[in-house]
Amino acid sequence: MATGSLWHYFDGFDDVVRAAATEITRRTDERIRSATAGLRGLARLDALMREVLPVDDGTRTEAYVVVGFWGRLTALASSPDAGSPTFATWQDVISDSLDEAVADGELSPATPKRALMSLLRSITYGQQVIEVTEPHGADAHLAVLESILEPWRA
Repeated sequence: MATGSLWHYFDGFDDVVRAAATEITRRTDERIRSATAGLRGLARLDALMREVLPVDDGTRTEAYVVVGFWGRLTALASSPDAGSPTFATWQDVISDSLDEAVADGELSPATPKRALMSLLRSITYGQQVIEVTEPHGADAHLAVLESILEPWRA
């Protein structure tokens, strides 16, 4: 596609960034809904994280797009239509999954849920950056997730 043809559909680069971010968020939301349907607890959390961590061709491609646009998305963050893809979009599902995991005896009742959610957010962003700067296989990204959950397993 010729770069000039973009301007037929978008008023400027910020609109391209917004559209890309919105589309990635939409696709990820759809995948998460599909992947987590009927699951609960750690199975639900694992399914969700596999849709946001760069563990397959699709999520790796998304990491390149998202990381490439982060600087611009930060500048647009105050704009109500920025459409920035963010882990916060899925925080309710993550929180519910952790609650279910504790209730089901998969995680210890002493699990520090808020801290764990912060760590999950950090590794999501961090693993995307790592994938873009020094690509790793899915196993390496998932091992980081497992290392965060392991101390709290019942």
